[in-house]
Amino acid sequence: MLPFRYSSPILLGFVRERKKIPVGKFVLRDIKSIEQKNVGKEARIPLEIENNRAVIIEWVLRACHTNDVTSYHASLLIDSQRIRGIDYCPNEKKKYFKILIPKGWHENVFDPNTGEDRHEPFDIGTLSDFEDFCGRVAKRWNIDYQKEGTLL
Repeated sequence: MLPFRYSSPILLGFVRERKKIPVGKFVLRDIKSIEQKNVGKEARIPLEIENNRAVIIEWVLRACHTNDVTSYHASLLIDSQRIRGIDYCPNEKKKYFKILIPKGWHENVFDPNTGEDRHEPFDIGTLSDFEDFCGRVAKRWNIDYQKEGTLL
């Protein structure tokens, strides 16, 4: 396996550092069904680190069905590599009696340097809608999330 551009401690630092959304870059696109009805929302948002380090960080958000909170997903990408994710799994997944993915909300922690891929339970609380989900994920990953107009 080739080493990733950033070491594991630097990747963790990127997750912990304060990040902001550049003005006008929070744009949600509609996800349409086969019948061309709007059923969900998605966005791929570039982020800036407040100390102006040169790194490509993106926040990916998706609500496959805006009226179903269990269909919400979020990812944090560095150089197009997913290093964090928050998802919902209706059933726990096991391999040889070891729980790989816990039932319910979990945070996926991936380190491209070591290949480590953990799914840690994440108590996100009771979600009211996609905007609420975005705010809680932003808080978890230290993203300065301020609504520009109406989200949905």
